[in-house]
Amino acid sequence: FPNFPEANVLQKHVELKLPGDFRIGDDVICKVDQTNEHGRLAFGDCGRVIGRTSMPGYDFLCRFPNFPEANVLQKHVELKLPGDFRIGDDVICKVDQTNEHGRLAFGDCGRVIGRTSMPGYDFLCRFPNFPEA
Repeated sequence: FPNFPEANVLQKHVELKLPGDFRIGDDVICKVDQTNEHGRLAFGDCGRVIGRTSMPGYDFLCRFPNFPEANVLQKHVELKLPGDFRIGDDVICKVDQTNEHGRLAFGDCGRVIGRTSMPGYDFLCRFPNFPEA
């Protein structure tokens, strides 16, 4: 930790850092088709990140319905967001909101850019007049 070089911690206060900002427990969507002796992955399969991989060249381990322990590359899965939204989706604002970061107006067009760190919100979007929405 930058401001605390050595710290005694509880396991529940830290999480394993995986490539691509993925976390254990994340729901993911498969973006490839793959079959081998251990299982079968199909484009669109929903799975869950379950841990780090021990296979060189792979990024982490996921569980899918037809592949219980799949070693995956981060580019072969994407984060599953609430409501079937996906990173890169274009969205239209349905509220008016103003605060110290900017102004959102009903009808503004934006883009889904990822997960949020704010409790009570579903994901992060970027709007031209509200870059931190």
